[in-house]
Amino acid sequence: MKSRVKYDLVVDARMLGYAGIGVYLEQVLIRVIKGANYKILLLVYKQYINFFENKYSTTNILSNVSYRQVKFGVYNPMSSIELMFKIPSCSLYWTPHFNTVFLPLYRVGRRVVTIHDLFHLANRSYYSFHIFYFIKTWYFVACILSDTIITVSNFSKSELKKYIGINPYNKSKVIYNAVISDELTTNIILSDNTKNLKVDKILFVGSLKPHKNLLTLIYAFKELLNDSSYKKTELIIVGKLDGLITSITKELLDDIQNHEQIKVMGFVEDSQLIDLYKSSTILVFPSIYEGFGLPILEAYKYKLPSIISDIPVFREIACDASLFFNTLDSNSLLQKIKLLLKSTALQHKLINKGLNRLDIFSWENSYKEHAKIFNKFIKY
Repeated sequence: MKSRVKYDLVVDARMLGYAGIGVYLEQVLIRVIKGANYKILLLVYKQYINFFENKYSTTNILSNVSYRQVKFGVYNPMSSIELMFKIPSCSLYWTPHFNTVFLPLYRVGRRVVTIHDLFHLANRSYYSFHIFYFIKTWYFVACILSDTIITVSNFSKSELKKYIGINPYNKSKVIYNAVISDELTTNIILSDNTKNLKVDKILFVGSLKPHKNLLTLIYAFKELLNDSSYKKTELIIVGKLDGLITSITKELLDDIQNHEQIKVMGFVEDSQLIDLYKSSTILVFPSIYEGFGLPILEAYKYKLPSIISDIPVFREIACDASLFFNTLDSNSLLQKIKLLLKSTALQHKLINKGLNRLDIFSWENSYKEHAKIFNKFIKY
């Protein structure tokens, strides 16, 4: 088979540079590039050609990687037509999101898809009738056409059967996400930020999409400021703002952008994000729905105690290493914030438990599990 294919692995890498899925894709791919003797083609937007050469210039192991430029967006139906013609002969085609090519790929040996969550199907009210059923069909086709389905949590695996209406268990595999290891951040120069004991900082990492539940945090934070004991507390909001304004009212966004103690950072580079984790007092991650929850693990790594919403996947990831609040109850969140800010003993207890949880979540382990799947379909 090796002699009949042009590439061992072709990857839809259009989501490089994204938060969440982009981090997952980058961290798995750099290890595949370093650790596997594959001939690899990455399908990317123009700005991400030579992505790994530019970011990991010291690795000197990139001769096995090629790039091919694509134009259409990840959710554009035309992308399936474009990719059908641009995907060359290969042993394996991997899509790190549910938006796989829904047309026949006669030059592809096998397919693998990663489905991170079933957000689109679990939150039907966000979409019109036609958009919802188009997306549902896309999920279904991704499951049917793929030889293996990777999910990032047992919660997401259970959601497949619930929303797709098929039993994916005979060909699905749970592989947890992780945080970036120190060996792959050696090119990041960190500032010497330390926690400012005079100002408590609450960190939020995410987008303004409705399921991130930022409104509940903002309501809780404004109530917190009414208590004289917390007058100097700041809320730091990190995440992309572009194109997401409709997720909260324009008036609210204007309000928080002009609020003296709410800092809207927008997108930040890795080095600045790490500094924010290290210089903040607590993380609040209030999502209504997630497939995993990388900011939780990032907080554990940088010894930042956290308060998170009480949803099944967060129970799976965090166990007892974070405080939980009733997801849509701003008063419940407010009480947990007060409790954690005033108790350094509780902060240290959660930090230690978080560090212990990290033993379960490793990109090296994730890569090894991905490699086992890929090696089944890539013949030497």
